[in-house]
Amino acid sequence: MATTNVLREVGLQPSPATPPSTALRVGQRLLQNPDPAAPGLVVTDGPVRKPQRRKSGTGLILSALVCILLPVIFGAWFYTVVAANQYISEFKLSIRGPERPGDAGHMGGAAIGPTIFDAFIVTELINSRQMVSDAGKDLDLRKVFASPNGDFFYRLKLPATQEDLVEHWKKVVTANFDMLTGIVTVNVRTFSPEESLAVARAIAKAADEAVFKMSERARQDLVRFADEDVKRAEAILDQKRIALRDYRIKEQIIDATRTAASSSDLLGTLRAQRSQILQEIASATSQGLNASAPQVQASRSRLTALEAEIARQGRTIGEGNGRSSSELSPTVLAQFDSLQADMQIAEKVYGASLENRQRAQAAADRRTSYVTLFVEPRLPDASMFPKRSNAILLVALISATCWFLGLLIISSVRDHLL
Repeated sequence: MATTNVLREVGLQPSPATPPSTALRVGQRLLQNPDPAAPGLVVTDGPVRKPQRRKSGTGLILSALVCILLPVIFGAWFYTVVAANQYISEFKLSIRGPERPGDAGHMGGAAIGPTIFDAFIVTELINSRQMVSDAGKDLDLRKVFASPNGDFFYRLKLPATQEDLVEHWKKVVTANFDMLTGIVTVNVRTFSPEESLAVARAIAKAADEAVFKMSERARQDLVRFADEDVKRAEAILDQKRIALRDYRIKEQIIDATRTAASSSDLLGTLRAQRSQILQEIASATSQGLNASAPQVQASRSRLTALEAEIARQGRTIGEGNGRSSSELSPTVLAQFDSLQADMQIAEKVYGASLENRQRAQAAADRRTSYVTLFVEPRLPDASMFPKRSNAILLVALISATCWFLGLLIISSVRDHLL
C-alpha cells in the first residue's frame, strides 16, 4: 500500500506484474530526480534505465561557433594580415625552325615537325633542376624567394640547400605545354613585381640558350660529316690520278685518245696523198709513158714511201713523250680509257662533296631552332595571389561541412548506443 502511494505521488501508475520492491525503488529514485517529461510512466519488471534528457539548442550553437566561426576568423586574420601579396608574371613561347622557300605555305615557312618535340623538351627543362642552375647565373634566387616582403609560410626558409631551392621553384614556377598549338605558357610568382619580371626574363633567356645548345651538336655533326666526305673523296681522287700517271709513264703515253685521233687524221692524209700519186701514175701511163720514165719512177718512189708510212701509222701511235714510240693496241686504249674515266668520276664526286661541305657550313652558321616569345613577360600591376575572399569562403565551406559531418556521426553513434 505504501508502494502504491509513492508511485501515485510521482504521477506513475504501477503495473500489476511489477514486484513491490522494484516499484518502490523506482518511485524513490523518481522522487529524488523528478522528470516532468515522463508522466504516466508504466513500470515493468526488469532493469530500470535512466531517462535520457533532450539536448538543448545551446550545445549546437556552441559547437557551431567552435567548428565554424573560429576557423573563419582565423582564416580571415591569416589571409588579411599574415599572407603577403604575390605577383605573377606570365609569358608564352614557341619553338620555331628555319624558314625554307619550299615550305612557304606551311605555318609561315617554318619547320613544324621537330619543333613540337623541342617545345616539350623546353617545358620539362623549365620544371627541372637544370633551369634553376641556368636562371641562377643571372639572379640570386635564394634572395628572391626568401624576400622579407613575403610571409613565413610561403617564402623560402634560409639557409636553403639546392634541393630546397628546386622544391620551392616547382611551387612558384609553372610551365604548361599545349600539344595542339605547341605553345609553352610559363607563370612566375614572387613577392615583388620587379622580381617576378626578372625571374621570367631569366627563364626566357635560359630557354633560348638551351634550344641553341640542342641544335649546336647537330650543326657540328653536319659539318664534321661533310669534312669527312671531302677527305674521303679527295683520297680517292688522288689514287686515281696516281694510277693514271703511273700508266702514262709505263706506256709512254700522254693522251692515248688524242694520240689515236692524231694518228687517224695523219693516216687519212697519207691515204689521200697515195690516191693522188696513183692517179698521177695512171695519167702518165695513159699518156704513153712507160714504166722506166723518170716521172713515173719518181711517182712510184713516192708511192712506196707513202705505203710504208701508212703501214707504220697503222700499227704505231707516234713518238709518245718524244723519247720513244710504242704500239697503240686496243688493250692499251681500253686500259687508258678506264683509268681516265675513273679519274673523271672521282673528280665529280670530289666536286659534289665540296659543294655539300659549303652547304653544311652555311647551315651551321645559321640557327636551326630558336625561341619565339610572342607574349613577352610584363611587369605585374596588381597582386593576383592569394585570393583572399575566395580563400575565406573556402575555409567557411570546409568548416561547415566538417561540423555537419560531425553531427551526423555523433547522432549515428548515439542511436546505436540507445
